[in-house]
Amino acid sequence: MMTRAEAAADLRRLADELEAGKISYGADRSLEVPEALEREIEIEREDKGTNIKYQVEFELEWSVPKV
Repeated sequence: MMTRAEAAADLRRLADELEAGKISYGADRSLEVPEALEREIEIEREDKGTNIKYQVEFELEWSVPKV
């Protein structure tokens, strides 16, 4: 679990890296991101008895030639 502010900070870091063309992940890995890519945002709502669970999925997709 994280706070809303922590989640926003993670998204800002990801946005900065995305804009720069390279996303860091794991301990020492990174991924080059091309200029053009596809984006999908999905929001799910699930009734859990006395609560309602929401899930937001943000997906980026692209293809690159094999080297």
